[in-house]
Amino acid sequence: MAGVYGGNWVVPSNSRQNFKRKLLPDVTKLLQTHEELSPPGRGRRHLGHITRSGVLSLCSAWELYIEDVTIECANFLVDTADVPDALPDRVKGQLVKASKADTHNFGVLKLCGSGWKDVYLETVTAHCNRLNTPKFGQISSLLHDWLGVAEADLEAAWSNPRESLNSFVTLRGEIAHRGADAEYVRRDCLSGYVDMIDQFTIDTDNFLRYHISSIMTENRSPWNRIPLLHHQA
Repeated sequence: MAGVYGGNWVVPSNSRQNFKRKLLPDVTKLLQTHEELSPPGRGRRHLGHITRSGVLSLCSAWELYIEDVTIECANFLVDTADVPDALPDRVKGQLVKASKADTHNFGVLKLCGSGWKDVYLETVTAHCNRLNTPKFGQISSLLHDWLGVAEADLEAAWSNPRESLNSFVTLRGEIAHRGADAEYVRRDCLSGYVDMIDQFTIDTDNFLRYHISSIMTENRSPWNRIPLLHHQA
């Protein structure tokens, strides 16, 4: 159930709701377990496996959110646009490119009528499935190609710098490849990462809501904006 602010129901994207209610709790439970197993006092308690698992889970949750919200936006555009002319020029160009790359000599004909909707959704989904390093560059490229998002606009919408996200994803890669030999992650550090990634999803959700609304001539919004001071949604 969505949060209530000032008597109004606040419903963010389905992707944000899934992140907050199904994905993020796995990480917060790891934090709680770490706290329960770590008695007061100084020194490491050989609980690095818990915090490392938290980093892996959190990064996977962030990656899945980006994939889900991109596809959710694409579905909204398909549902509200009768012709592809409403799409940003970059997206239309990518659609033509994808149809020409079809092994069938007449793949471009798939764009005729409402066929462009199937091509669009299939291609967006395929590119989202190939996202495995959710750093700024990869995310901005995905959103630029398939939603027409300008890189500078996305960066400006984020409260935290792109470098903080990239460092976090780099740490995820180090843990995935080196395991216990990777950098030790303190509990308070993991807690900070949770807050940071949570904010990234809020900022992205609000930004994409505005961006998608600006594309549609009816100025329809795909979901509600999350209040910046109250983001329990």
